[in-house]
Amino acid sequence: MSSSPSASGRSEKTRLTEAEQKANHRRSEANRREKVHEVMKEMCILVGLSVEDYRKDALVMSKFVEAANKALDRRECLIEALAARGVDVQKDLAITPDKVNKRTQARSTSEEDEPEQSARKRRRQ
Repeated sequence: MSSSPSASGRSEKTRLTEAEQKANHRRSEANRREKVHEVMKEMCILVGLSVEDYRKDALVMSKFVEAANKALDRRECLIEALAARGVDVQKDLAITPDKVNKRTQARSTSEEDEPEQSARKRRRQ
């Protein structure tokens, strides 16, 4: 069975029907969702939540950000301790005012948003 080229030079056989396009889209979307779910489950494990909580996006992400900030704080303490002992800390590891300001600004912005987010949660309930 050979396919004859159409006027555009493409084989008619390679053109997908609308139903096939929709089926492909559904499959790729399902694959994307599955990958996201797997990553969310991994994040749950990393932050000490139950794997069943993976669908609670806001909870998982806020816990993950909290854990990341704690890790960064610990890192900064370790770098400062090394520097205090006279260890030459690499410049890319050193704490610079611009790095501190970015983290401080990000934290203050998220803290300002918390009351608004809490109010939204109460309205939904």
